[in-house]
Amino acid sequence: MKNTVLVFMCLFANSVFAGPFGLDMGYQFEKLDRGKEISPNYFLVNSVPKPNRFFETYAVEATPEAGVCFIKALSNDINTSVYGEGLRSEFKKMAGMIANKYGLPTKEVDRLTDGSIWDEPRDYMMSLKKRERTLWSMWGTSEGADLPNNIASIFLMAQARKTNVALLTLEYQFNNGDDCEKSTAVGDSESL
Repeated sequence: MKNTVLVFMCLFANSVFAGPFGLDMGYQFEKLDRGKEISPNYFLVNSVPKPNRFFETYAVEATPEAGVCFIKALSNDINTSVYGEGLRSEFKKMAGMIANKYGLPTKEVDRLTDGSIWDEPRDYMMSLKKRERTLWSMWGTSEGADLPNNIASIFLMAQARKTNVALLTLEYQFNNGDDCEKSTAVGDSESL
């Protein structure tokens, strides 16, 4: 009997903060260390239960009724060349860490828009900055991924701040996303 209770306690302790950055679907709104509200129900958070050294800024979509529905993390700045070598290396490293935990991505894109003038290798970062290139990976349950902890999708994307500085954004959408959207829509209509 003691062994059963001990096993149960160990399993429960590990599942308390099992979600990304220690935030599970529905994590209580009141417990969030909320900072500035960016838009209705979308907040910067001052801290997360389990921060990751690769990320410096975190934001969540959350409502008092549904709790946390969405998490977005922004990486520290990544120094890179105009060829994007440093960025692509960090992107590949982060995608690998995510794949180790959640399996292979269901979709990966590194594509330049047809007709872009930024089509030389030295134009990699400029094309990203001008939003004529996309570099992202996605893990989605709608695409066949088997994600734990009520995660509906994971999205990793590269962005250019300058032609020699970039960052990664990592997003987690939970299965209760519709609940947050409904709450936001109600709030929007009440203000009319």
